[in-house]
Amino acid sequence: VFMKKYIDDVFVVTSYYNNIKSLEVSIRSVADNVDVLIVDDGSDKPIQDYIDTIRALNTLLNIYFIRNEGNCGIPKSLNRALAWADENKDKDYKYYCRLDSGDEFIGDKISAQRDFLESNPDYVMVGSNAVYCNEQRIDYAEWIKPEFDLDIKREMHINSPYIHSSAMFRLDAIHKVGGYDCTFLAAQDYRLLADLIPIGKFKNLQSCYVRYEFTSNSVSSKKRLLQIINRIRIQLSIFNFTPIAFYGLARSILLVLFPRSFINNVRTYLGLN
Repeated sequence: VFMKKYIDDVFVVTSYYNNIKSLEVSIRSVADNVDVLIVDDGSDKPIQDYIDTIRALNTLLNIYFIRNEGNCGIPKSLNRALAWADENKDKDYKYYCRLDSGDEFIGDKISAQRDFLESNPDYVMVGSNAVYCNEQRIDYAEWIKPEFDLDIKREMHINSPYIHSSAMFRLDAIHKVGGYDCTFLAAQDYRLLADLIPIGKFKNLQSCYVRYEFTSNSVSSKKRLLQIINRIRIQLSIFNFTPIAFYGLARSILLVLFPRSFINNVRTYLGLN
C-alpha cells in the first residue's frame, strides 16, 4: 500500500468544543501525512474520550491533543497550540495551518502551499479560494479571494482578504508578531494578518483548497456585531488616508448602524445580491 511521504515541517491545528461531528469532518479531510494538534477548549466531554475513534478516521495523520481547563476562546487556544509547537523541541516545524472545526481541506492543499512557501521565502502567508457548503455538506458557491500581495493588502482596508482555514503561515513570522491578539475574540485571523503586513508578502492561490461550512451556527454568523466592531479596530490601526481606507471604514460603520436585513434589502434593490 502506497504511503504518502511524511511532511515533518508542517503542523495543522484544529479545535474541539462540544461538537465532535464537525471535528470528525475536518479530520477526515486532511489528505497529507502530517501532524495535527486538536485543542480541546474545555468541552463538557473531553477529547480523550474520543481520541481513539478520531485517530482511526484518518491513519495518515499523527494526531496530538491538549485540553484547556476552561473555555478560553479561539485566540488563547491557538496561542496554546503555537506554544505547544515551540515546546516540542523534537519537532522542527516551519509552517502552521489552521483548520476550523467543520471546514475541510481539499486535495493536495498542504503540499501545494508548502511548495509555494519553500520557493518564495519573502512570503509569510499563502491562502486559497474556497467552496461554500451548507449543513448538509452540499456545495453552493465559490469564495474567491484576491491573488496578489498588493491586492490582498488593499483589500485589508475593506475586510479580511483571506480565509483562515485556507492559510499556511511561516511559524517564525507568527512568533515575530507574538501570535494571536487575545483581545480579539472574533476576527483574530484578520488581526493576525494585519500584524504580519510589515513582516512579508501574502498570496492566495486561485484553486479551491478549502470547503467552508457557512451556516446559521457559524461563529461569523453568531458574532456578526463583534466581528464588525473588531474589523473597525483593525481598519483604524492600518488606516493610511487613501480612498479605499476611507471607503472601508465608512462601510463598516454603516454595517454597525443598520441591521443585516436592511443591508440585504438595499443590496437586492441595487441588484448586488
